[in-house]
Amino acid sequence: MQVAKGRTLADGTYLFTCGTCHGKASGDPNVECAWCYGGDVTRIAQEMKTARGQRYYGLLKSFLAVNGKAIVDEFKAMKATGKATPVEIGYLSLKYGLNFKATWEWLYETGCLRYDYDEVSRSFKVADVYTAARERYPELMAETE
Repeated sequence: MQVAKGRTLADGTYLFTCGTCHGKASGDPNVECAWCYGGDVTRIAQEMKTARGQRYYGLLKSFLAVNGKAIVDEFKAMKATGKATPVEIGYLSLKYGLNFKATWEWLYETGCLRYDYDEVSRSFKVADVYTAARERYPELMAETE
């Protein structure tokens, strides 16, 4: 299966309709789609942990269609207060259940960051970023344990 195309809007909204169920699973508990889970981001995030290739990208698009704007909005609010470091991106990654690299790349794609992940990934370890995020944002401890 080829993953359907989506479209990113300037405000971080991601427009996407599942290419498998064509949106029929959205909000309908009687339709089970293994590519979008009807927009159930908890289930999508869980499935993304082991998915690879086209399935991963299909799930990622479904995830961003639901949470993409919220991630961008929260990052922009952090940036407005002067906090826009990898630690804040780690916080968003942990909070929303999206892996760190995907979170960074989403923020880059939406224009929130000036450098793509490959340009900066050698300057830190994700495990160290997550540790610092949990220290800076103690509310994560309950959410991620």
